[in-house]
Amino acid sequence: MKRLTGMLVFGGVVVAVVLAYNTWLFCWGRCTLENLTRLSLPGGLLLAGNGIALAVLLFLKARPPVLPRCRCGAFIEADWRFCGHCGSNLDKS
Repeated sequence: MKRLTGMLVFGGVVVAVVLAYNTWLFCWGRCTLENLTRLSLPGGLLLAGNGIALAVLLFLKARPPVLPRCRCGAFIEADWRFCGHCGSNLDKS
């Protein structure tokens, strides 16, 4: 949860800095509203790359990992010899 919060705060700071910079350029007459709404080739590639990365992330998050379960119902790793939850023996012999 901390990592997600940190990423959201960082993203918010980046958006705020970009908006402040564009507002400063607009106020000093360096660009017009048309310039602020037009997307350049590098900006379009960056936006498309982020969209693809988001789609891959959502696809990978949608598929939960398939982990075996103990008789008690707790998830276990394949190479464990004992259940960490109930302590039962998991040897396959």
